[in-house]
Amino acid sequence: MAAKTKKAPIITLVVGLLLLAGSVGWAIFAITSEVSKLLPQQIWTSGEPRSVELAEGDWAVYAIPSGSADQATATVDSSAIKVSGPNGNDIPITCISCGATTQSTTVNGQEYLGIIQFTASTAGAYTIDVRQDNVSVAVGRPVLQSAGSLFGGIAIAAVLGMLGFVLVVAGIIWLVVISVNKKKVAVPEGANTPEVASQGTGVSSTPRGWYPEAHNPDQLRWWDGNQWTEHVRPKDE
Repeated sequence: MAAKTKKAPIITLVVGLLLLAGSVGWAIFAITSEVSKLLPQQIWTSGEPRSVELAEGDWAVYAIPSGSADQATATVDSSAIKVSGPNGNDIPITCISCGATTQSTTVNGQEYLGIIQFTASTAGAYTIDVRQDNVSVAVGRPVLQSAGSLFGGIAIAAVLGMLGFVLVVAGIIWLVVISVNKKKVAVPEGANTPEVASQGTGVSSTPRGWYPEAHNPDQLRWWDGNQWTEHVRPKDE
């Protein structure tokens, strides 16, 4: 039991360090994963329907906006976009450029404004028909959804990091307390001092070693050959 008690703070410290390392790794993974989702799946110039392989989930169609950066407006009207599923059925779309809030993504320094959003119920080839010619169009994950996923990933990393930090601090404090307590252990009065030679040499006739303490038979104290030391250990080790 005493040996396990000694190992406990070290285990706590190691687990805390692993959690800290895990939180950093998870944050890097979450950021890399979500940022990659913000990149368009495919970019093309409108004029004819385009088949795009999409995974299950929400998707958005983007287009290069017109106007200045402060007053950018959609180049393509949402009603000019049609999306068909793998089986040829029309997919419901939602306009995301009709309200006051807009979504945009940047590719190679060029801003793309979100026009419509739709849901791919199954993975497969979806046909996107932008019935307006010569417009640079892109399809990618909705920005707001990716931002929410990114926040969730960072939140998980933060929780792991905080827990790891607490365990590391607790482990360090625990080890310091154990170390300080060992140093404060005094030689007990009335301990069973090994027999000392009577020739007046002052040299003990009992060799160095671990001997039971008088007031605590379950604990051993180190006799250096002449005197007791502060070093103690459980008898069952």
